[in-house]
Amino acid sequence: MKKDKISIALSISIIAFIIAAFFFWNQSQKIVIKSEIPYEESGSTSYKVYLDKNDYYDKDYLEEGMQYISSIINYIEVDFDYTASYADINDYETYKSVMANIVVTDSDDNNKVIYTKKEKIKEEKMSVNDLSIKDTIKVDYKKYNSLVNAMKTKYGISANCNLEIAYNVVYTSKNGEINEAKKLSVNIPLSKQMITIQKGSPISSDGLYTIQDNNSMINGVMIFCAILMIIFTGVDIIVLIMRVTNRINRQSKYDRFIAKALKEYDSYITQTKDESFLPDKPVIKVNSFKELLDVRNNIDKTIIYTKLSDDASKFEIIDEVIYEYIVTRQDMEK
Repeated sequence: MKKDKISIALSISIIAFIIAAFFFWNQSQKIVIKSEIPYEESGSTSYKVYLDKNDYYDKDYLEEGMQYISSIINYIEVDFDYTASYADINDYETYKSVMANIVVTDSDDNNKVIYTKKEKIKEEKMSVNDLSIKDTIKVDYKKYNSLVNAMKTKYGISANCNLEIAYNVVYTSKNGEINEAKKLSVNIPLSKQMITIQKGSPISSDGLYTIQDNNSMINGVMIFCAILMIIFTGVDIIVLIMRVTNRINRQSKYDRFIAKALKEYDSYITQTKDESFLPDKPVIKVNSFKELLDVRNNIDKTIIYTKLSDDASKFEIIDEVIYEYIVTRQDMEK
């Protein structure tokens, strides 16, 4: 009985340790420690408008902030500059892309979109030690202007046409604490005699950046506790297996035989406490339980089992005669 209680206790503790392991693991994933680190960032755009040869301008390009005659524009050179710094963090994975977005809208007040087209000018992935990103993009103004002019001429429409050059920067610190996406842009009118280029809003900010950390000491303690519970579970399982195995091994050949016979042939066997009811008939002793089973199968009679003592048992079949098989511990251990 004591062994059974210990085995039950081990089984309960295994279940408890498994539940505890799941609990500590889930807590380790849920607990997020927030902290703040100083940061500052800035982003800006600038451009130059390069001209075809003409009779009026004696230089290759015009500076920003002017109005430009579209018919003599060759290309536009746009400089993008983005810089950011976060205290004690200097390893980043970055992705940057430059997109040309053409949008043609109805010239009426409703500004409904007639046509859009996106074109990727550039993209790049790289690892950097600091976020000081600069790029110069050459915008083929003639190509985009010719595209929308041809469309307006072909279909005889009046429309507003605009080209946005969008510079997108996405960066993530290698420790996963920083994850940001930024955008700089310029807007260039198309299909007009005179154009004014507009720059998107610059980026300028500083302060404290909130970091959510799920790799803190508390998370480590929770993971350690989960591992400890798994170890305890494994130890208990091993102990339980050893106890069950030892108990089975400690059973004698006689005990195993009786247990197996009563279990496998339960539908054939009736157990009784004494033999007072047995009739006075001749007794035929059989040499094995197998022979007794053969008799049972031939005459289809119930086998009566009687425990004579801790070391002896009797199996009988009552018919015109009594077929009897007695098994003892001593005989089984020979």
